[in-house]
Amino acid sequence: MKDLKSNWPKLLRAILVAYGTMFLFLESFEVLSDINIGFNYAVFLTSGAVLGVLFYVFDGFLIEGYLKSEVQIPMEFCNTSLSIKFGDLFEQSGWKVVGVNDFFDSEVNDIVISSRSLHGFVLRKFWPHNIEDWEAQIEESINEMPIESVERAMGKSVRYPIGTTGVGRTHDHNFLFVALTKTDETNHVTSATAEVLIRAARGMLAHAREVCGNQPLNIPLMGSELARVNIKKSMLVDLLVAAIQEESQHGRITKEISIILTPDLKGKVNLKNYHRNWGHGL
Repeated sequence: MKDLKSNWPKLLRAILVAYGTMFLFLESFEVLSDINIGFNYAVFLTSGAVLGVLFYVFDGFLIEGYLKSEVQIPMEFCNTSLSIKFGDLFEQSGWKVVGVNDFFDSEVNDIVISSRSLHGFVLRKFWPHNIEDWEAQIEESINEMPIESVERAMGKSVRYPIGTTGVGRTHDHNFLFVALTKTDETNHVTSATAEVLIRAARGMLAHAREVCGNQPLNIPLMGSELARVNIKKSMLVDLLVAAIQEESQHGRITKEISIILTPDLKGKVNLKNYHRNWGHGL
């Protein structure tokens, strides 16, 4: 039903094309053969609707691809399965990536960290009463040295390079927290650019190579929403695929990598395009 709601213009187009095609063939047959078919109008309407739905499904999966929920991107050069799919990040098995700010803040107060961000959601859901455990795990697992100390009214005072990645484990979930956004020290607003996104993704993937242990790696649409990378979501996917392929040339990261898109992007992001653009592999 969600697919129909987002793609109803395509369904309507398919049905109208079916009616037009049927009428063209019937009318041309009667004119050229001088035979009156006598096609029942109710049968005509029903047949056109059925053929239209069939064409909609055929087009949606095999031609235009707007009904696809997952595509595979060839990466034979490193023996890795890369997929792009719609789904819930937290229902995936294996490691899950979460973008954070370059201070690795932990205060979810809608000033330092927004509760609407993936960072804030994960901290509140998985470390609701034990944020000290998260801080300790992150501090222990970070390999990068801080690049500067900053005096701030709220939040942590140590800034890390973009791409710095820490590990957090809880409730049977394994997370990679990557410094994705730069933080304004005064108003705590975070932002990133396409260049920053690729640098963050490459840093996270290099760390994933060390810790994933051949388990699946699941990456959300990094750079969207509060990360404020001001480009189309469809282009963000391309940037992530590019980062994965570039980093994989330095060595296999893990057996399976998935870019997980939220279901609300169905109808806005056509997965078939990524198979067309990246399907040749390397």
